[in-house]
Amino acid sequence: MNLITDRTRSDVLLNTEKGRYEAADLNRVEDAVGNLCLIARTKVPLALLTTKTDWGAPGLFSVSSWNAASQMDRYLTNVKRLCEVTGVQAELPESMRFLTTEGANQIEKALLLVQEHLSKNQENFQYSGEIYAGEENGL
Repeated sequence: MNLITDRTRSDVLLNTEKGRYEAADLNRVEDAVGNLCLIARTKVPLALLTTKTDWGAPGLFSVSSWNAASQMDRYLTNVKRLCEVTGVQAELPESMRFLTTEGANQIEKALLLVQEHLSKNQENFQYSGEIYAGEENGL
């Protein structure tokens, strides 16, 4: 996952790529949520979250690709739900309305924490399986 966690106020003021939260950012985060959800389902009971990876600028695609308030609520709720079911403590913005660079960073940092948590659990599971594999046969 190529998440961005180092946005600054200067990025916004200078209008850099990191300073704008655009359709590409929404698609990247939604893709990460979908991938982490698939991994988490093997560890915790989690229904597949509804994600959307066809965000686009208004006028370029259908109206369904616009970032309506209800879609933004779902977007943030997905991240919160992933953190909740995996036991990851992360500070997240209250809503997507008036999203700041700090809030955008928090969302993507939370996903990195979820990924780290899930990969540690997976490593522990694989390691414990290797210790006992074949012992009953004397291998």
